[in-house]
Amino acid sequence: MVITLFILKTPANQNKANMKTRLLLAVLFFIIRWPAAAQCSLTPAECPAVLSHPYGSPEDSASRMGNPLLPREITMENRLRRLATGIMDRITAREHWSYTVLSENYGSGYNLADGSALKYSLRPPHWLTIRYQVVVDEDSLHAWRSWLQDFAQRRIDVMTAAMKGKIDEKSADKQGREFDKEQQRLTVQYREGSTMIVEVEFNSEFARIVGRPAGSAPATAASGQVIWENNADPDPNTVDFPARVHANAILLIGNWKRQADGGGYRPTWYYDKRATDEVSEKRIRSTQLQSIDVRLSGNAAAMRKWLADMSVQEFQLIDWGW
Repeated sequence: MVITLFILKTPANQNKANMKTRLLLAVLFFIIRWPAAAQCSLTPAECPAVLSHPYGSPEDSASRMGNPLLPREITMENRLRRLATGIMDRITAREHWSYTVLSENYGSGYNLADGSALKYSLRPPHWLTIRYQVVVDEDSLHAWRSWLQDFAQRRIDVMTAAMKGKIDEKSADKQGREFDKEQQRLTVQYREGSTMIVEVEFNSEFARIVGRPAGSAPATAASGQVIWENNADPDPNTVDFPARVHANAILLIGNWKRQADGGGYRPTWYYDKRATDEVSEKRIRSTQLQSIDVRLSGNAAAMRKWLADMSVQEFQLIDWGW
């Protein structure tokens, strides 16, 4: 669809033309964006990433070896994926929630200068991150969709009235600022009411802090350390999930430095150069789990339930090497 806008830009109507151009672009944004977003059944919640895998799909060992990974590192990823998914299946079934995998990230391998793979005994810890979205309240998600449709229509109505000269630019700008405030406030409110994000990181060297520590977690079945954080000023548009909402929590499993370092928490192996370089024989192999951190964000009540339902024993620090 191509739309051409012709406006005679004389000194008398220059400001009015500029305002009309801005408003038309905003109207087009809503008209075009909404049908595209609505193609995802989870809209306005997050939709799973559509990813291409240049080195093969996560469970395609033959292609993934070009990353360059070793077969045992790919086997580690596959087993950890099944482990994490099994935990999500059990907890969401118990609580009558639904979930989807949003994305995966995993560490690349190591090559020598001649192109050959760095041998297993020298490879640093191999990492994997999986992000899940859990819908904890379908009614709230439905209300979010309904509000967003109504909100888009109300904003378009105001913009259309401004372009037709039914309201002046000052009034249109004022209403625009009010719309911006409403959008930010209710987006955060509906996201917290309907969803929870679960990010599981295996062998990550950093568990970031988002907000300020808000005290210890209530008694749960988890024996790992849980750190609750409060984000006083959520940004609903940021790419960082915990920064979009008020509450988030980190569950640390394994050996972690208990004091924050550089805006987050570090596993103890991070400070051992022999564990992270590419020249030292590793006491703990790349496919052995040394640290796990689980980040929860969104619906605070659901976060507490998830922690109460989860047992650290399910995330056993298993030796995955052979």
